[in-house]
Amino acid sequence: MPATARTATSKKDPNALAALRQVKREAETLRQSVAARRGGLITGGAVFVVVYGRLARRRRLDRIEGKLDAVMDAN
Repeated sequence: MPATARTATSKKDPNALAALRQVKREAETLRQSVAARRGGLITGGAVFVVVYGRLARRRRLDRIEGKLDAVMDAN
């Protein structure tokens, strides 16, 4: 806590105490929003990895299928 906030709270100034409470509330809100953004980033990343993996697998299977069709047509 900054020295000015300590001084203000030690004097029991009602305006200073109200301002200190407001600062604490805003700091808590900021922490929660950072946590929410981090959670959204993790969730979005996980969804991206799953979807991209499925698309890559599908492309591989399509290539294999195309090669098998080419082999079968050659015979």
